[in-house]
Amino acid sequence: MDAMFGGKLDEILSDGDTMQKLREIADTLSKKGDSPPPSESPQKPDVAAQATVLPSKVGGYCALLSALRPYLDSERRERVDKLIRALKMTDTAKNLIGF
Repeated sequence: MDAMFGGKLDEILSDGDTMQKLREIADTLSKKGDSPPPSESPQKPDVAAQATVLPSKVGGYCALLSALRPYLDSERRERVDKLIRALKMTDTAKNLIGF
């Protein structure tokens, strides 16, 4: 099996047309994930937009942790409870500060 794979790989690597096709495919795939080129003036991150997303994330994390809680042992339940309280306090603090 390894000899057959090695032979095929050598065949592909030695064929110029096949290598060119592979390069084109790789370029196409890598361009799909690229972000647009940066503009000349760098933009500052929109803190207000990020802050509006945070409460929904915190609520989602708390809901997930609360759903997992019945399946945990008592020590981990306490840790999850502390984490939920910390998440809620962080969310409250960010709201008080105005983020």
